[in-house]
Amino acid sequence: EEAEAYRQQRKEGLQKNASMDQQLKALEAATTIASSESVELRAFLNEASATLSELKEEKAAADARQSALEAEVRSARSQRERGSEELEETRAKLRSEDQELRQLRLQESECEQSLLDQKHLIRSRE
Repeated sequence: EEAEAYRQQRKEGLQKNASMDQQLKALEAATTIASSESVELRAFLNEASATLSELKEEKAAADARQSALEAEVRSARSQRERGSEELEETRAKLRSEDQELRQLRLQESECEQSLLDQKHLIRSRE
């Protein structure tokens, strides 16, 4: 009976040992899979990080282009306003010169008339 009990215990011990070996192998396989997945996740995270960095650089470049375009628009508006002011100043000068020219023509006409009147007066006295 003792020998039978010993054999039974040994058999159970071997079965437990075999079961533990299977569990150990399963854990080793799971660890290998987890490690592999971890490497893949790290690679994915590195790639995602690189992509994010590229996108940030592209956004910074786009922001810079937008700022430059906004500056160009402000400059163009300023030039347009200066051009409008200059145009208005030129128009005012032309109106003033036109008025002066009319005044001079009127004076010239008056002088010619006065000269003609004096000529008639002189002729009539002769």
